[in-house]
Amino acid sequence: MCELQKMYLLQDARGTGITADLLQTAITFVEQQYRACYLETLQTMQSANRFYSKHDFRKLEAPLAGSEHFASDAGYNRYLVDAEQLESVRS
Repeated sequence: MCELQKMYLLQDARGTGITADLLQTAITFVEQQYRACYLETLQTMQSANRFYSKHDFRKLEAPLAGSEHFASDAGYNRYLVDAEQLESVRS
């Protein structure tokens, strides 16, 4: 998922909607196996941070411990199941 943020480095990709399309394709694939999606970025990548927030990723206080991405300083999480499904998983 984090590779999507590199689209912001490509001037021709900005404003085309391709990043949102790539995100939806990735989420559709990932949600078949996982209940949540975690990703990391840099605070300085403001466009990426706005994009993740816009697409229902919740900003975490800090990246998850042990994630092995030492340069990243911003972490996000998005649940891929609705609240009812999440509650049944927790029970």
